[in-house]
Amino acid sequence: MVYLLNDVYVGSVLDRFNRKWVLLGADLFGAIGALTLSLLIDPTKPQLWVLFLLTFILNVDVSFAYPAARAILPDVIKSSALARFNAWASAAFSTGQAFGPLVGGLLLHLKWINLQTFLQLFGVMLVVTVLLNLAIRYQPQPKDPNTPSEPFLASLVGGYKYVLSQPKLFESMLLTMWSNFFFEGFIIAMPFLIQHNYQGSASSYSTALTLAAVAGIIAGIFLARLPKFNSLNTLYWDLFILGGVLSWVHSFKKYGYLSVWLS
Repeated sequence: MVYLLNDVYVGSVLDRFNRKWVLLGADLFGAIGALTLSLLIDPTKPQLWVLFLLTFILNVDVSFAYPAARAILPDVIKSSALARFNAWASAAFSTGQAFGPLVGGLLLHLKWINLQTFLQLFGVMLVVTVLLNLAIRYQPQPKDPNTPSEPFLASLVGGYKYVLSQPKLFESMLLTMWSNFFFEGFIIAMPFLIQHNYQGSASSYSTALTLAAVAGIIAGIFLARLPKFNSLNTLYWDLFILGGVLSWVHSFKKYGYLSVWLS
C-alpha cells in the first residue's frame, strides 16, 4: 500500500523539486526512523507495532529514493552508457540480495549483536549512504523564473497524459506492472509454498532467495556485456521463457522445493 500510494504522485514530486535532495531526504528519513525505533524496540520480544512502523518507514524511503536515483541517471551518465549502467546496477542489487541474508544471518548469530544493534547498524549505513550521495554531481536544468509553476494536480494529470501519448513508454510501463505484480506475489507466496507444499524449512527459503539473487547477478552481467538484449522486444522473450519454465517446473512437486528453486 505504501508503494502504491507513493507511486501515484512521486513523479510530480521529482518534477517539482531537486531530485538529488529528494534522494537524500528519503534516505535520511529512513536512517532517522531506523535509529529512533532501535531505541524503542525490545530485542527479546519485538513489539509488533514497531515492526510495522519500521516497515512503513523503510518502504517510504525506497519508494522515493529509488525513482529519484533513476531520474538523476540521465543527467549524470551519458545516454549511450545508460543500458550498460542499468545492467551493472541490477547485478549489484542482486549481489546485495544474494549476500545480504548470509551476512545478516552471520551477524545475528554473534552474541554481542541483537535486533536492536542490527537496526542501529542499518541506520548508520543509511547515514553513510546519504553522505556518499552528497558527492553526486547533479545540476538540474534551471527553470525559467518567468514561467509560472504548474499546479500539483495539473502536473500529475499532465504526466499521465504524456505517458499515454508515448506508445513505447506506455507499453514498457504496462509490461513492468504486469511482471512486477506476479513477481511480488510469488515472493510473498514462496515462504508458504516451501513450508506447506514442499515441507521445507527456513534454510530452504534462504537458499531459494540466494539462488534467485545469483541468477539476477548472472543476468545483470550478461545484459551489461550485451546491452542489445536489454530492450523492449527482448523483454517479451524474457516473459515467454519465464512463463514456459514456470509451467514446466509446476510438475516437479514430487521433488519437493526443487521446483521453487527452479522458479
